Amino acid sequence: MEKNKITVFCENNGQEYQIPTGSSLKEFKKIVFPMNHQNILGALVNNEVQDLHYEIYNPKYVNFIDVTTLDGYSVYLRSLIFVLYKAIRDLYPKKHSSWNTIFPTDYSVVWPTKNSFLAERESKK
Repeated sequence: MEKNKITVFCENNGQEYQIPTGSSLKEFKKIVFPMNHQNILGALVNNEVQDLHYEIYNPKYVNFIDVTTLDGYSVYLRSLIFVLYKAIRDLYPKKHSSWNTIFPTDYSVVWPTKNSFLAERESKK
């Protein structure tokens, strides 16, 4: 029995795709970018950040993101923070520290604003 197909519009290349209902973004990215899909971290689905395990059941607008976009950078940085947190918990299991004592509450030092990110990106061109 063949799955029903839905139409998904990819904003990266401006094309519509017919994909099986319930396909994940991980499967869909391989259709859109068959040769270069390893750098994609997630996607904006109808302008909301979703991970690659997100399943598509209705027609959507999808814009894949990687570390060259502000949203992709945020996803990457957040992942690194959780890896660091896990490493600290594994190294010092008897220490009972709260998240705020390990990491600063002011993320402006490590979390760029959209304007600073775009300015830095433009200066590299």
